[in-house]
Amino acid sequence: MIRTVGCEINGIHYNYCCDENLVPMFEPVLKAIESLPAEKIEDGIRIEAGFSFFILSERENGYTLLTLDYDDIDPLTAFTEDLTDAIMLECKQALVLQTAGAFPTNVIRANDAVFVEKGAFDSEYIIMRRQPYDTGSRWEAAKLAFNENGGAEINDHPDYDIITACELVKKMYDMAIVLELPENYMVTFKNGRLYEIINDRDELIRLQ
Repeated sequence: MIRTVGCEINGIHYNYCCDENLVPMFEPVLKAIESLPAEKIEDGIRIEAGFSFFILSERENGYTLLTLDYDDIDPLTAFTEDLTDAIMLECKQALVLQTAGAFPTNVIRANDAVFVEKGAFDSEYIIMRRQPYDTGSRWEAAKLAFNENGGAEINDHPDYDIITACELVKKMYDMAIVLELPENYMVTFKNGRLYEIINDRDELIRLQ
C-alpha cells in the first residue's frame, strides 16, 4: 500500500510517498536533507543519495519529494511523487553488493553514461565490466558468444551506444541493479537475467 509520510527537519516540513514497507529505507535521503543548511533549501534543489536523486518541490505546507519516473522514456526529464521504484532499486543494488561481498566505491548516478555494444540487448548472453580509467570508471557491456568448442568470444572493438544509467531500469532491470559494484568487477547476463558475478580477484559468484 502506498503511504504518504510527513516529517519535520530543521523546522521545515517534508512529505514523501512510497510503499509503506519501504518507509524505513528512505532514512538515508532524510539524513542527506538534514545535513543541508536551512538557507540552502529551495524549490527544485536536487538531493543525491545513492543511484537516484530526489527533487524538492515547494508546496503550501513545505516540500514534497519527487524522483525520476523510471517508466518514462526519458526519466531524467520526468518526475513522480511515488518514490517506490527508486527506493526499491537502491535496495536491490545494496543486495547485489551484499551477495558479492563488495563495498561501493565511486557511486554510479542515474545520469552517468553506460556503454552498451549495439545489439547487445538482443543477445542471449551479455558481459559487462566496470572499467577503470584515469578520470574514473565506466560500465561497458558487450555481446558474449560461444564458439563450437565452448570458448567465449567477444568483439575486441565493439561499436557502443551510449545510454544514461537510468534508462537501464526500463531496458534491462537486472543490468541496473549491478551498477554499484566496484571497478574491475564483471557481470554476465543470460536472457536478460543476472547470471554470474566475477569479482576483482577473478572469483566466480554463480547466481543461477
